[in-house]
Amino acid sequence: MLLMKIYLRSIFLTMLIVLSAVCSHAQTTNVSALQEFSRQKEREYREAQKRVQAYARQHRVAVLDIQPNGNVIQMVDVVDGKPVYISTDNVGAAITTRAFELWEGGSTGLNLTGEGYDKLGEWDGGAVRLTHQEFTNSGQPRVSQSDNATTLSDHATHVAGTLVGGGVVASAKGMAYKATLKANDWNNAESEMANLAAQGLEISNHSYGWITGWHSASGVWTWYGDSTISNQQDWKFGFYGNRSRDWDIISNNAPYYLIVKSSGNDRGQGPSNAGTGGLPPVDGFPLGYDCISDGGTAKNAMAIGAVNQVNNYTSPASVVMSSFSSWGPTDDGRIKPDVVAKGVSTYSAGSNSNTHYSTKSGTSMSSPSAAGTMALLQQHYQQTHSGQSMRSSTLRALVIHTADEAGTTPGPDYRFGWGLMNAQAAAELITQDDVIQNAIDELVLQNGTSYTRQIQASGTEPLKVTIAWIDPPGTVLPPQLNPRTPMLVNNLDLKIIGPDLTEYYPYSLDPENPQAAATTTGKNNVDNVEMVYVANPVAGNYTIVVDHQGTLQQPQNFSLIVSGINEYQGVPFCSPGLLSPETGSQNNLLNITVSWQPAPFATSYLVFFGTDGQGVETPVNVLNGVLMEANSFDIALQHSTTYYLKVVPINDFGANDACSIIWTFNSVEAINIFPYVMDFEQVAVSAIPSGWQQQSQGSAKWLTTSLISHQGNRAIGCYNTTGLTLTAFDHWLISQPIVLEAGKEYLLRFAYRAFLPGTTEQMSIYWGESPETASFSQPLLSLNDFDGATGWQWAEALIIPGQSGMGYLAWHAHTPQGYGVFVDDIRIEDWGAVGLQSASEIPVKARYESGKIQVFIPENFSKARLTVMDVGGRPLLQTNAQGASKQELPFSAPAGIYFLRLEQDGRAASIRILVK
Repeated sequence: MLLMKIYLRSIFLTMLIVLSAVCSHAQTTNVSALQEFSRQKEREYREAQKRVQAYARQHRVAVLDIQPNGNVIQMVDVVDGKPVYISTDNVGAAITTRAFELWEGGSTGLNLTGEGYDKLGEWDGGAVRLTHQEFTNSGQPRVSQSDNATTLSDHATHVAGTLVGGGVVASAKGMAYKATLKANDWNNAESEMANLAAQGLEISNHSYGWITGWHSASGVWTWYGDSTISNQQDWKFGFYGNRSRDWDIISNNAPYYLIVKSSGNDRGQGPSNAGTGGLPPVDGFPLGYDCISDGGTAKNAMAIGAVNQVNNYTSPASVVMSSFSSWGPTDDGRIKPDVVAKGVSTYSAGSNSNTHYSTKSGTSMSSPSAAGTMALLQQHYQQTHSGQSMRSSTLRALVIHTADEAGTTPGPDYRFGWGLMNAQAAAELITQDDVIQNAIDELVLQNGTSYTRQIQASGTEPLKVTIAWIDPPGTVLPPQLNPRTPMLVNNLDLKIIGPDLTEYYPYSLDPENPQAAATTTGKNNVDNVEMVYVANPVAGNYTIVVDHQGTLQQPQNFSLIVSGINEYQGVPFCSPGLLSPETGSQNNLLNITVSWQPAPFATSYLVFFGTDGQGVETPVNVLNGVLMEANSFDIALQHSTTYYLKVVPINDFGANDACSIIWTFNSVEAINIFPYVMDFEQVAVSAIPSGWQQQSQGSAKWLTTSLISHQGNRAIGCYNTTGLTLTAFDHWLISQPIVLEAGKEYLLRFAYRAFLPGTTEQMSIYWGESPETASFSQPLLSLNDFDGATGWQWAEALIIPGQSGMGYLAWHAHTPQGYGVFVDDIRIEDWGAVGLQSASEIPVKARYESGKIQVFIPENFSKARLTVMDVGGRPLLQTNAQGASKQELPFSAPAGIYFLRLEQDGRAASIRILVK
């Protein structure tokens, strides 16, 4: 019954919108115009090839150059006697931005794979190895070479793998890993693009650009600017050129076809002496802005920048810019890049063999990461909207609308564009539009009219409205530096009017001050995508208004995306799943935040949590139906315990009692059996032991490594993983909980060393009652100024708990400037009741009397080294032992506990000595 109400209401909304739009201007693909454009570009391509061949013969230069790193450079035309080159944007690769949440087994439950989707294309610097195992894993080849190119390209193959790699090697799995791909080389691209768009192509990737500014070929730097226009910057950066206009012509005639392009890797490019001796400065000088070349400045295409991997987005600071990704603005001030995706160290298919793979970094694969993910979004929309495709403007608006905030200021900027692509949020909005409320609209604006829509803001989240439209091609200006003439043809305007009649305007950026924060004080007169964002709306009626300035050349179709509204009438949906800890997970830390995915249209939750019910009955013995507004709560867990959680979402229409799923997870096991040994041999490289944790991560961190070990093959170390760089350390490694008894003594023993000779390191070991660094106030042991030249050393400390219970050991690396430390062979022994008895397995006996230590040396330690240390591990006395004998050693020290150690042939024995 509920679904029927939603369906009927959807029909009503659709009818209302059609009536309010006055005219349902259906935009269709202009096949005849595209075919004529294709023929025209074919003629132009052939003429250009004649110029290229003549220039190459006259100057005895190669037309095509494939460099050792796989980068492809090709001469594509000669203009005014100067060759024009195209190059792959190949410092590069990218992985998905939460596309995995759309995949089979992902948290969205959508199970999107791309299977059956055949409207994805690629243009690149050569042919794809079609027989690679990543493209034939399903039996039939999933990549075809549409233009019959034959010169294999490692770059093109790597891009294809990022788009549709089947996951034969799991880390090389593509975004739409069961989709099919139409591959083309970049020769005669515009003609081929128009032709395939006329046949229904919906998304294409272009990981290349026209060489602009400084460029290095085999280590030789050349500047491709025109010093008669500017000797400081190549005027072609940010310029709306013929390539951008061509792409906008195609887009305008193929409204369901979206062109996705790498933003380029030009930022900071140039030789070491750039900017001196009359040479132009590096590209993007001085702040890094204005280094996106033609094609990337097209109005209707999406330019994709490259950032470092984001494992878990929590804030804009989670998104770290790569060192190379090109920044905007366009010369007329439009926002480019559009969004960013991961573009550093991506593993994908290669062309050397059917099993070849390689790792690359750059916008060349941040672009296919985005394009492949968009194919999944397009497929999801078609599956939920009766087979109808999104217009390219709808897909572009959706990706921009749902991107995660990035950068140092709110809203868009010329570095990250609109932010980090978030496929999960985009897919959820598509799902919401299908069954819940009108979140995605495709509309038309007639000349001289305006569009309005009343919406009800939920008041519990930001209100966001985005429009985008396919703008007619702009006019290419004569060559000049940074012309500010807007390329916009049809200037649509968006605003929102609040309940108190406050008017909210879209974001705008200033190309004259590119580092400045976006403003929202007036109309945006340059971009063909606009967003209005109300951070803290009150619940109530708001009005969306879309009108235009000047005269529209024709009725203008536009796409509208809305979020933060509440048009749904009914009890909330169930939460899609547990966020943290993951359901079924083991060894979760004891002080945690339990959180679940927000339930659509919930305003609060009844929370049932405990250790009872066995996952079958509702748990109640910790939290029994506690009302919470947030979708999370903090809790202290008991160790080695299974917990169960059930949440029932609530809103003004009531509670959804059908939400009966019970999630489960286990808390970390405690160390309570001694001796406890951790030698790291079973811990995965780059991990830390299960149940352990670390704090103050960064470029340096604690991790298990095979670089250095005391015994066996592995140890744990704290060092800078980006290279041997002097680093300030303030890094904590904290054990899983340890259960100790009052009245007993416990011996902690471990091996340690510094990373490199010549630099002294500092490390302290603590005992604390909680895994928070604040609880570690008094060190058990301080290891100061130890040097890598000494190699491995032993450290010991005695733990005498004041009360029975649970605590933690912490190793704190705190060298002001160092290279790192390593720890191995950790051992904790239960020495029994407080006193002098020893738990040593070897019968070493010693006692202190009248300024002397009397020690009996066992026969099997006849050639041992004898050391007496204080509780801080500092050696106070060292000598050679004589086996099966009693020795007297002069010893003068303050009253306290000391340790005597015998070491021989990898064996060791320890005993405590009490000095009164």
